[in-house]
Parts: sequence; structure tokens; C-alpha cells
Amino acid sequence: MLENDTVLVVDDSSTARRITSELLRRYLKCRKIFEAHDGTSALKIIEQYSEDIDWIFCDWEMPPPTGNELLRKIRASPNLSSIHFVMITSRADRESLLEAVEAGVDAYVVKPFTTKTVFEAIQKVIQRAERRKAHRLQPKEKITVIAEPHHTGANSCTGHLVDLSSSGARIRFDSSNSRGLWVHDSLDLRIKSPLPGEAGEDLILPSHVVRIEADGRRRQSRNTVKIAFSFEKIDEWRNNHLNKLIERFLKQNTVPDE
Repeated sequence: MLENDTVLVVDDSSTARRITSELLRRYLKCRKIFEAHDGTSALKIIEQYSEDIDWIFCDWEMPPPTGNELLRKIRASPNLSSIHFVMITSRADRESLLEAVEAGVDAYVVKPFTTKTVFEAIQKVIQRAERRKAHRLQPKEKITVIAEPHHTGANSCTGHLVDLSSSGARIRFDSSNSRGLWVHDSLDLRIKSPLPGEAGEDLILPSHVVRIEADGRRRQSRNTVKIAFSFEKIDEWRNNHLNKLIERFLKQNTVPDE
């Protein structure tokens, strides 16, 4: 899977570095692996081989700079934005995951991990990158969307449409405004329609959260995240309304933002 890629493994534990590197060689066929025992030595390797490194597998809990601090340094550099960053950590709490997502992590693997866990995480990163290359319909106008969770006690949050398809959408939210949303949550997406007449009514689409990711356009900012939603089964009126929105965006000759 990674036979043509170069990987940097960063961990202050020599045992953890050995286990991760061996997994990458044996099961993911990675032939070129650098190792660093802390964030400082990792930065030196990155500086020297920035054009070669495709992936970084990094522990969070290290002497400064920590894994998350290293991630932020990398995302703050435009020349390093294409590097995939996989955080490996014992932190299984939601706040740590959100912090890493906001910093720009591509995958989050919790220790202890299995070969299957790492394989699936890498596969998702690769698939996500491929989907981002595919055509998506992005409006040139600012479209407001309100996420209205179904579970009791959850607050609605307002964001703006990033892109839209017949099966789902991505919405940009302020990080602080979207902390009530989590993967697999069921909710209604209320799209403030720009269409005239009856078609201009709010389009309410039952959906669920499939992914929370860093805002690719704003890697240096912690203030926004993009959340991907998949639509549930909808009736004929909503389907027609959705198709009219898609037709509108098609006429705008839009392209993806990434």
C-alpha cells in the first residue's frame, strides 16, 4: 500500500518506533522509513527531506515539541501541507481527538493498536484524498446551513456549505459551535435555499455525520472545521429540491476548493 512512499516514524520509545516501523515494512510494504526519537530530531529530518516524506506517524506524548505541537508546525508550513500526518496516542478522549482534528491530523490511531487498525486508517486517508480529487459541486454564493441534532439536549449549530452532491454535503463550522456534533450522530440539515419561489423554502435533509476534518483551506487556523454528512432516504419533494440546487451549482461552473 505504501511501497512507493517515504514515512517518518516519530516516538520517544524505541520499542514503539520498532513496532510501528516493522508493521509498515511487513504489512504495508513501505521500503523507505526514517525514525526520530523526539519532535526536535523529526523537524531536522523533515527540513532535510521535506520533498521526499509522504507520511508521518507520530506519538503525541513526547517531550516538547509534542506530537500535536509538531503537527501544528507542519500545517503552518505551506511547503509541507501535502504530508499525511497520523497521530498515534493513548489519548482516547473526544477533546484530544478534536484538538488533533483542528490542528490538521489526517488519521488518529489509539494505542494499543492492531495491524488492521493502522491499515484501515491509512486506507481511509488514501480514499479521502482520492475523493477530494473527484468533482464536487461548490456554490459561489454563501449558503447557510443549520445542523439540528436529533438527540435530546443537543444545540443546533450554524455553518456554511462547502460542497454538495446527491448523497451528501460538507459544511464549514466554527470549531466552538460544532462541538456538539460527533461521528454517526443523526440530525436534520436545514439548507437555506437561494432558489426563488416555493423552491426557496428551507430544504431539510435527514442526515448523519460521517467525518470531522480539519479545514483544508485554513490549515493555520484552529477556528474552523469541516464536517461531512451523508443524506438519509428522502421523499420526492426534497429530492427534486436537492436536484434543483445541484443544477444551480452546475450552472455556476464551480470547482472543488481543494
